Amino acid sequence: MPTTGESHFLKKRLDQMHNVMASHVERGEVPGLVMLVSRRGEIHVDAIGRLAFDGLPMARDTIFRVTSMTKPAAGARQPASAAPDRCADF
Repeated sequence: MPTTGESHFLKKRLDQMHNVMASHVERGEVPGLVMLVSRRGEIHVDAIGRLAFDGLPMARDTIFRVTSMTKPAAGARQPASAAPDRCADF
């Protein structure tokens, strides 16, 4: 764990990820999302948008119903294995 004031994340990279995810919400592709990134024991959580297009704001602790567990597991595994050098930047 980083000591006080230190972070394993670069603010610039977290801001870039936020902007990319927020653009999906702004374009109406999804009503909202919760993004979680973990690195060396440090966790960053970002809640963007709403539960539904006309719903309440998204929260960090929003519970999602997932109907297929194979797609999220493959999707979570894909970015790290497909671009290990780019993931290191975050």
